[in-house]
Amino acid sequence: MTRRRRLAAVAAAALLAPVIAAQAVLPASASDARPAHGSQGRADTPLGADPTGIGDPFAEHNGIMWEYVRDPEGFDGFGYPATTYASITQKITSGWYSSRGIHHLAIYGAWKSTPEFLGLPPLDYFDTQVGTGSVTDFRDMTKAANAKGMTVIMYMELLYIHPDNPVFVKAATDRAAGIDSYESRLFRWDERPQPQAECPADPLSSWAATWVSHPDVANGRCYVQSWGHWAGVEKGLPAFDYSRPEALDYAKKVLRFWLGLGVQGFTYDAPQTYLDLSEAGQTELQITLPTTFRYRDGKTRPQWFDAEGQGTRENMRLADRVGYSVIYGDAGDDWNSAATQVARDPQGLTIDQLDDHYATWLDPRRMNGRGAWGTTVFDFDQTSMPPALRALDAAVQAGGAGMTYFNHQQTLNQYLPAADEKAFYDVFRAIDRSPALAPGASRERLVTQTDPKAYALLKRSMDGRTAALALYNFSSQPMCITVDLAGTGVSLSQRTTDLGANAPGPWIRGEETTFSLPGYGYRFLDVEADAGFPWRLVDTDAGWRAGGGWQVVADPSAQGGSRIGGNAVGGFAQYAFTGASAQLWGLKTTAGSDQVRVTIDGVDRGVHSQRRTSPIPDAGGDAFYGQLLASFTGLGKGRHVLRVEQVGAAGPEGAGAGIDYLRVSDRVAASPVVTGGDRCASDTAAPTTTATAVRAGKDTSIVLRAVDDSSGVAAIQYRLDGGRWSEYTGPVEVDRPGTHAVSFRSTDVAGNEEAARTLQVTVDRDRGDRRDADRRDGHRHDDHQHDDRRDGGNRR
Repeated sequence: MTRRRRLAAVAAAALLAPVIAAQAVLPASASDARPAHGSQGRADTPLGADPTGIGDPFAEHNGIMWEYVRDPEGFDGFGYPATTYASITQKITSGWYSSRGIHHLAIYGAWKSTPEFLGLPPLDYFDTQVGTGSVTDFRDMTKAANAKGMTVIMYMELLYIHPDNPVFVKAATDRAAGIDSYESRLFRWDERPQPQAECPADPLSSWAATWVSHPDVANGRCYVQSWGHWAGVEKGLPAFDYSRPEALDYAKKVLRFWLGLGVQGFTYDAPQTYLDLSEAGQTELQITLPTTFRYRDGKTRPQWFDAEGQGTRENMRLADRVGYSVIYGDAGDDWNSAATQVARDPQGLTIDQLDDHYATWLDPRRMNGRGAWGTTVFDFDQTSMPPALRALDAAVQAGGAGMTYFNHQQTLNQYLPAADEKAFYDVFRAIDRSPALAPGASRERLVTQTDPKAYALLKRSMDGRTAALALYNFSSQPMCITVDLAGTGVSLSQRTTDLGANAPGPWIRGEETTFSLPGYGYRFLDVEADAGFPWRLVDTDAGWRAGGGWQVVADPSAQGGSRIGGNAVGGFAQYAFTGASAQLWGLKTTAGSDQVRVTIDGVDRGVHSQRRTSPIPDAGGDAFYGQLLASFTGLGKGRHVLRVEQVGAAGPEGAGAGIDYLRVSDRVAASPVVTGGDRCASDTAAPTTTATAVRAGKDTSIVLRAVDDSSGVAAIQYRLDGGRWSEYTGPVEVDRPGTHAVSFRSTDVAGNEEAARTLQVTVDRDRGDRRDADRRDGHRHDDHQHDDRRDGGNRR
């Protein structure tokens, strides 16, 4: 059992497995319309946060900080003190979060609780924990966050309640006295005549629930508890019985209370283990209520909804039907993410598997306006995760894949040395500088040299106006990565901006450009680019013709909420389009058809399979949406008729085959290829630079050009009359009369430095006038020469 599962309270990490649901947050107290026992508010009359800002949509900004506010009293090895809401407010107003690229806060253990699962079992849902501050302090925190453009979400457990919660105490007292009260109907009791020697053997809908009894509870009458065996609570954790309307009503009161304090979204604890909560009930409680909740200004807020456990990939279809906005997008454990597995030696995953994982789980969701999240690797003992690798992991998950990234202050980040913490947050500072690195930005894998540790992406902002290169070196040693930019829309002659250094970056001087990266290094480079390959999306709507058993299928996980398909041999879909390139996208399943034929204009274009397994072993999932089924380019101009037909049977209980959408373009797609490996490793020759004096009237300028046939030119430098070396960015003006020495040299990406050479230039203002006259007579004066004097060179 992993430590994360044992903790079960590290909310973001918990999604890795349903078992983690042990982290559940517990319901608290308050009956129907009566004030909660000991609480500062009423369950049915929330205080209201009156936020002055609306927060940032999660698609536009990354960086979520989990704040574990309750002192866990050493639970499972943790011993951090309570964090007050006032201290969080101070960090908000001082810019502590924003200076680290953090745009969202997530509060864990907000209510009055016991220390199990880092403060989840509620003693009172409608009050705050002693030591963290008051309900008013919480409200002031959300107001301050909203005023700074930050959103606030919280971990929400509605599975169970602590047996010492006054609500359950009253429920047990009423049940013992035979009173059928609101409180007693929140829970499930043994309805047989009492006493009974054993609890009922009735099966329960939740695998986390069990029948228990205690002599101090309802005269020993059995009741259902959930997750108590994980928490070690003697009386168990009494489970809400969602087969009764009272439980759903009570849960709604809890959500309204915290929404009224300014909360803008929830991570729900293990809803797959709620006792008899229907799918429709999940949507009503967890999605419809908060999305329609209006604050005192009459507006709703951008909100976050995901399910710990149920939000994982293997339950994506259910998650989409319920309406969760995000799912857990990584595949790892407490010591590794999918990204760090690529960096390990030996490799746990290949880069192809990593990219396929992101293409499988993240890209289709992004197209549908949904998201995925990842989390920092815990590595609790701080021994197996080099600082550079921790930063690289964040750069890949957040800046590359586009997952909204969870940071954990009390359980991890506060233990990092200052230098490591700075390097880690530098990732989010860089991401913050470009909308092309936001979670909602698109990503396109770029072709690099053949190397198991080289990875490159082209990112584009949601509006297509901003682009960035994301480059990654998964090796512990420095590496040069060569990227082919042919057909990408990136300008092939430009100076990039290094978003990490917030300074001018390396040059792009052609289709194949080489960049140097340190060990476990990354670079985010702002680049000039067009809006991308001009694809037009054709969804399963008017214009498509289906038959042979195929039809339009409603599917919330499909693009636009529907797809065309079926499970019949001979089923087909047909569409007429105009374009030179076409791509078919659709659903693949573990039991889909492995023979689907495509014809264009009656010409057989081959057979593809719609059967597959997860790109990462043991990552779960049986349905894979938004998969590229087939791609064609170089089609002739004009109208084409596309036909997709299932010619092979699906596997047992298979989903057959079909298509979700078609992408077409009038442009022919490029097929870039980069040959060879690390060009810096074999590059021992320095670049060659030429200098030319260009005169226009009385003005003279020096134009430098450098060529390097291997790793590429990194920089050109010059100096005038023995002065300081400067980087060459354009023609150098020489305007003072007299003879001048212009020295020049170049360095390539591998670090080879050319020996400096010198050009003698004479500027004669009077002669400039005579030269102009001579030119009119057909004469040309050449008054410059190369000096082959060597200033020295070396290989860095």
